[in-house]
Amino acid sequence: MRKRIARASVGRDPPSAPALGTSVPAFKRLLQEKANFAVTTVEYAGASHAFNHKAPPEDHWDPVAIGHRSHTAWNADAANDSLGKVVSFLRDTLTAK
Repeated sequence: MRKRIARASVGRDPPSAPALGTSVPAFKRLLQEKANFAVTTVEYAGASHAFNHKAPPEDHWDPVAIGHRSHTAWNADAANDSLGKVVSFLRDTLTAK
């Protein structure tokens, strides 16, 4: 007799998955409305996930990615710009007033 193994629904988007590109704006609105907390986000066109990790490009399986594939790659322009933005944010936010 074969045993049945319970499996997660790998390969399918969860029923509650938001439409592509709507998660961040909705989360920013929620933080502003509920906590009076303003969030600044930057999208770097052409930059992939982990753009600031200086490593060879890599494609791999990702159970939560659209199409279940993810790509990571170094992007010097995005990495350098984001580092400057983080340093400015920390200087502005953490400097004693």
